[in-house]
Amino acid sequence: MGGTVADLMITLGDSINAYNSLGKGKIQANLTADVVVVEETPSGTYIGPAGIVKLEGEFEFRPKFTLLHVDTNLHGAPDGAILNATLTGSAKYQDTRQNVTLQFTFEAAFTDRWRFQKVSARTVQPE
Repeated sequence: MGGTVADLMITLGDSINAYNSLGKGKIQANLTADVVVVEETPSGTYIGPAGIVKLEGEFEFRPKFTLLHVDTNLHGAPDGAILNATLTGSAKYQDTRQNVTLQFTFEAAFTDRWRFQKVSARTVQPE
């Protein structure tokens, strides 16, 4: 049995809320243990605990991630039997240093529930 689109969207919303709450330890609940975090500037890839530390390190700048749109690729699986999905889209990102539009890719895997296994974003439009 796999996951549903509805549950994937709930996980996405919960993840954004956890990130925006700036609460250390909250974001890892929806990430795999070996999550890959890809950063554009400065360029870098962080795996597992280092990825979580990298994301939580942004909290000092009081970030806010606001979803603008999302596209979902289910890799051909029917709803309710999805094991892997890729979410792409755009979001506003604002912190004490910048206010930009991001293009993101979140790769998710379903085991007992949805978790994100790869998170990447790049700036497409500075404000």
